[in-house]
Amino acid sequence: MNDAFAPFPGGLFHRSGVPDEILEPAPLVRDWEIQVLVVAREASARSIVSEILSEEGFRTIEDEDGRFVSALLETTFSNPQSFPFHLVVLESQLSRRNGLDLCQRLRLQKIFVPILILNDRDRQGDRILGLERGADVCLSQPFDSRELVALCRSLLRRFLGYWSQFSVLQFESVKLDTWEHRVWVRDREITLSPQEFRLLGLLMRHPGRVWTREELLDRVWKSNVHRSTKTVDVHISQLRKKIEPDPKNPKYIQTIPGRGYQFG
Repeated sequence: MNDAFAPFPGGLFHRSGVPDEILEPAPLVRDWEIQVLVVAREASARSIVSEILSEEGFRTIEDEDGRFVSALLETTFSNPQSFPFHLVVLESQLSRRNGLDLCQRLRLQKIFVPILILNDRDRQGDRILGLERGADVCLSQPFDSRELVALCRSLLRRFLGYWSQFSVLQFESVKLDTWEHRVWVRDREITLSPQEFRLLGLLMRHPGRVWTREELLDRVWKSNVHRSTKTVDVHISQLRKKIEPDPKNPKYIQTIPGRGYQFG
């Protein structure tokens, strides 16, 4: 994707103790990936949200009890649009600070990325306070994972709408919508697993590029401890069965002997 479409131009922030690789202004947008900050008091809560969103292809950064975002807010922003996240998922009640106050601080510093507040079901008053302090939507815990994903996608679709027109990739009779997570082959919609979808999307975004199995593992499966190069071969085989007119003689996903795979 051309850098002109990236919604967060600017340079690095610099603050002692905050990793620069996290503070880069949302570079993964160029690869159609969304960077989400998950702020919660308990590791288990952060892990649940992160796992759900990671399965949908989002990159998540976990923030224990709001310490990272608080440190980030103490930085003087020369450009608030350089905030390095596209979405913040924030618990209303943290251990050492108030999540609703953090929400308000984000807005006061003119950071207008979508904020989704997670409130305890027995603290319904937090829903109203959260909206009053700048949250876009509130979701009670425990929640349905499908509702969380749907809300996040809805918020991001509106926020990043000005470049969502570039979300549809098409090569001959194969069409992929990166926002709706839908794929059509010869005008017929097909169903892909999250890994198959990410793999096909990556290949279609770079037609003609040869990818090694190791590169595909790093980009599609990331830190999955159970991954292996055979995983790539299995998923390529599954994709060919779903999109190729003749899977035994593929025209879209080509094997480059001794190197890897390419699309087109």
